[in-house]
Amino acid sequence: MGEVMSTKYAVDVAHRVRNIYLDTSICSYNAVKRAVTACLDKTFMGCDYPFYKFEMEIQKQRLVADDLDVHQEIADIMGGNFARAFDIDGNNNIQHRPFS
Repeated sequence: MGEVMSTKYAVDVAHRVRNIYLDTSICSYNAVKRAVTACLDKTFMGCDYPFYKFEMEIQKQRLVADDLDVHQEIADIMGGNFARAFDIDGNNNIQHRPFS
């Protein structure tokens, strides 16, 4: 979602368009909260390392989880949603599928 002023628009587009996903790198706590509320299953945790601290991104996810009481959902954002979107199995193998 990146730049602060574009967060609302990014969330709106992801909510309407099937193949658009959100990335939480370099966005505010409020942006993550908005994404979790509107497009939980289409949000991935990102950190833009090395320009942004990975630990700060994890803390931001945890704060949102605590404030909204959505701990399992945050676990999905921190990896589960990405694995489902790209059909990655428990052994980290990508299951190839045709584009639709």
